[in-house]
Amino acid sequence: MMFHRLVVDPLEQLKLIDVLQRLGVSYHFEHEIRSILENIYNTHHSGDHVCKKQSLYATALESRLLRQHGYKVPQETFKSFTNENGDFKECLCNNTEEVLALYEASFLLIEGESILEEARHFATKHLNDYVEKSKDQNLCAMVNHALELPLHWRMIRLEARWFIDVYAWWWKSTGLGELSFARDRVVESFLWTVGATFEPQFGYKRRMVTRLYALITTIDNVYDVNGTLDELELFTDVERWDINAMEQLPHYMQLCFLTLYNSISEIAFNILKEKGFNSVRYLKREAKWYCKRYTPSLLEYLGNAWITITGPNILVHSYFLVTNPITKEALELLEEYDPDIIRWIALIVRLTYDLGTSTVCKPFFPNL
Repeated sequence: MMFHRLVVDPLEQLKLIDVLQRLGVSYHFEHEIRSILENIYNTHHSGDHVCKKQSLYATALESRLLRQHGYKVPQETFKSFTNENGDFKECLCNNTEEVLALYEASFLLIEGESILEEARHFATKHLNDYVEKSKDQNLCAMVNHALELPLHWRMIRLEARWFIDVYAWWWKSTGLGELSFARDRVVESFLWTVGATFEPQFGYKRRMVTRLYALITTIDNVYDVNGTLDELELFTDVERWDINAMEQLPHYMQLCFLTLYNSISEIAFNILKEKGFNSVRYLKREAKWYCKRYTPSLLEYLGNAWITITGPNILVHSYFLVTNPITKEALELLEEYDPDIIRWIALIVRLTYDLGTSTVCKPFFPNL
């Protein structure tokens, strides 16, 4: 099913093949992989036909996979990335992931292929420079791993374990895992998404909502556990989405703000920036109640708590991640969480959650 959905995008097909090989499970899909590679080779490299202009990353990945599977891909496919002197263009070094792909492809050269020899020299130099200067620990780890031993020379079964670990980097790369009060619940969050939407075509939705769950948990901890009222007043201004105002925040809040800002930007819907994370205002209200030892009425509490359980956030994000096309009418409804079904679902989740932590109800619901 995954191969079938990617039929119109050869680059995504190649990425999938690469991932399956790195995971050590590509032998389950030999027929599909052979069919895709055969089609790409016939389209780009058969006879006198030269591969159409692509990005360096696409060209390098295609060349490596085709050569690995026995196809004769000419080194001239990389000629468009060189200057009149035959040197690779310096502007290419601005994209480290592309240079890394070129580096890996260069190790499938055969004797006398001067373009790929130059590619290896160029890529090795710039990757070493990158490691010395960059602060991106995750990409540096990938580059160092490749410089130590290229993929083509590695034992794939051992490589699979490393690949799984390094690509589970999102939580580590945010820096949130370093916060003493932040619960590491990424795996648990992913299992929640599987329970809600298990169908294979919704993989992207599961990945993005897992991030959302993890962010929600950490920000909830900021309001419930770690933040002072003065700090929370500053942090609640996150709704202005002013990255310059971040300097007023303590370090741990800066980490939370940046992760939230970058994640919402990646989803790239203005409505989510404007309305999709407004639960911080309601979290601040609960923090004030706690600090002032104020006990709200049941209606007052539920009027706030159906938002702080973050059900609306999750449902709204989920809608955008699975719906195509998105209608104007739906946007207008979701802008203020208008559909009653969102409110009722959130209330059910809130009451169930509160029952699970209630000392009064615990004897009656031991499994909650």
